[in-house]
Amino acid sequence: GRGAEVRLQLLPRHEGGPQTSTPPFEIVVSSGSYTAGGSLTVTLKGKSGEEFEGFTLFATRADGAGDTVEVLGKFTTVPAGVKIMDWYADDTVQNPQNCLTQSDEQDFTQLPVTWQAPSVGKGDIVFRASVLTDFEVFWVDVQSPVLSGPADTVDYNAEIQSGSMPAITLDGVCGKTKGCMRYPEVCTTDCEFAVTFSHDAANDQ
Repeated sequence: GRGAEVRLQLLPRHEGGPQTSTPPFEIVVSSGSYTAGGSLTVTLKGKSGEEFEGFTLFATRADGAGDTVEVLGKFTTVPAGVKIMDWYADDTVQNPQNCLTQSDEQDFTQLPVTWQAPSVGKGDIVFRASVLTDFEVFWVDVQSPVLSGPADTVDYNAEIQSGSMPAITLDGVCGKTKGCMRYPEVCTTDCEFAVTFSHDAANDQ
């Protein structure tokens, strides 16, 4: 499913594979729920003071709550040694500042940051992280407890009505003669879904 794509992107490009043991790290959030536009303190930390030198941290919808690829909210306050990145957000959001990673070789035992929720509800969410203790030792998809929040405005369980529709052509037209929405992002003939749209100059639509 879509959540698998996020988990794959959490995998650091380092030697070896991720650890399979229980992570010695956790994500602690200042509240068990969020409000649209509200702020929370999110802390990535070693459970017993363990140090870590590399990480990624971001929020998505919880599994089963819809699109778990879109990265949600933004980080507004971070400590030294941390870089805010733009990653996999709604295309309407400019400079989303929705993902964190390390900016130098500083070691951390805990990392408190401030996260601001989206301006509209996104349903239940979780924070996700990959954490590295050294180049070859890392854990992926460390998750916070699920945070409850305002309902998402998109019904991801709505039924698609069957019917006859013209074939959709994607290769070479997306971003040129048509706008395209598709999943996975770079598919052409093997998409799970695809929608195209274009400007009707005659009716200015």
